[in-house]
Amino acid sequence: KGITLTSYGSGKATIKGSKLFTGWTKTIGNIWEVNTGDDKVYNSFKNKKGLINARIPDLIGTSEDDPVNYLKITSVQNVNTEFTCSELIGHQDLVGASVLITTNPHTRSWQTIKAFNSSTGKITLSGDISSKYNLYKGRSFWIQNNFNLLTQQDEWDYDSNVNKLYVYSTTKPVNITATTIDDNGIYTKYCSDMTIDNLIIRDFNQSGIWHLSSNQGRFTNLDISYTRHRGIWLTSSDNMLLENNHIFNISHAAILLENADNALVRLNLI
Repeated sequence: KGITLTSYGSGKATIKGSKLFTGWTKTIGNIWEVNTGDDKVYNSFKNKKGLINARIPDLIGTSEDDPVNYLKITSVQNVNTEFTCSELIGHQDLVGASVLITTNPHTRSWQTIKAFNSSTGKITLSGDISSKYNLYKGRSFWIQNNFNLLTQQDEWDYDSNVNKLYVYSTTKPVNITATTIDDNGIYTKYCSDMTIDNLIIRDFNQSGIWHLSSNQGRFTNLDISYTRHRGIWLTSSDNMLLENNHIFNISHAAILLENADNALVRLNLI
């Protein structure tokens, strides 16, 4: 007989990869910090809603695809690792920040800033931005995850060098949680005839569910959110039913089927 994972009693049980942080102290202006100890931070939330990773330009509205939420490359010194943006002239240091550059309309490649020249706006990346795409004038990008980018209410930044989480807030932060688990919410392998039903799965740095080499399963009535890579990932798993799931705020793919034949995917809200 197959295995069933579901909630006991009424309501939905929650499987989460985040923890609450308290003990905030004020640093500079409206920036607060907390020591994360041995925990590495991958995402941050307030009252269970995702916060914005400190970035430039500041996010306007809710769509990252809006052109106003991008900077533009003004000149290129090396098609793989060096470019200049005039809008960054005079900006504070950005070394260690992440650059996310558009490669397709809804796809971005990222790399870390190794060197930054404030007087010219020149950025040098720590490695090639992509094996397939070159840098060129006019290409869109934004920069995130740097202390010097904390300028807006409820933006966050994590510095792994000092193990500190920072939040910009006009008042002392409360109800701040952060993803600290670099793993999947549920990982199953060789578990055929499995049912996963009526659960909340959230805040993991990998996938909500990774189901591998397991056939004839049923994933139903799930709320999956804020997982970095995928909501549900089926690999070499045939004859699966994915029904009546709510999958949202996923960075890459809500549902990914790889070598998963005869899957029935219906009535899901993504």
